[in-house]
Parts: sequence; C-alpha cells; structure tokens
Amino acid sequence: MSTEVLDRPAAGHGHDEHGRHHHHRDVVVVIDNNDIPLHPGRYDRQTLITLGKVPTSDILLQLIGTKLEPVPADRPIEICGGEIFASQPPGGGAS
Repeated sequence: MSTEVLDRPAAGHGHDEHGRHHHHRDVVVVIDNNDIPLHPGRYDRQTLITLGKVPTSDILLQLIGTKLEPVPADRPIEICGGEIFASQPPGGGAS
C-alpha cells in the first residue's frame, strides 16, 4: 500500500474565517488495491492511470454501486474520497 502524498499544498496557504492556518485535506482513492492520496477535485482518466501506475494499455474501471464501469476518456471524474478503481487488460474480464 502506498502512503505517499501527492501534490501537497505549500505551507502557509489557506485561512479559515478564524484566521487559523489549514491545508486542503487529502482524500484517499483506491486504484488496483493501492491507496492513492489526492486532493479532492476533478481528474481525467490519464491522470488517474498515471497516479495509480496502471499499464497504459489497460482499461480503467470505477466501482459504481456494485458494478465496475469504464472510466470515460471524454470527461473528468470528480474525486471526493473513497472512490475505487481497478484496471484490466483489454478484452479481459470475468465470464
């Protein structure tokens, strides 16, 4: 399991209404059983493939409800935390 934090904001950025310093909280997504800490936000499929170290020839799938659905190439995925992704070789899958 990876615990490396990616794209951590620079120290000293951010204030709430009380003037205390804070950072955007990282959330964790799972890609191929590896925890990947990310900032909440929108990510395209290629970025998720790169961060998850998924082979570029594989298909990236997202668990939505009880089904694995292909991650679309034409629109970003909103990451809020807790999303689960898996990859599979093209033409692979359970029968």
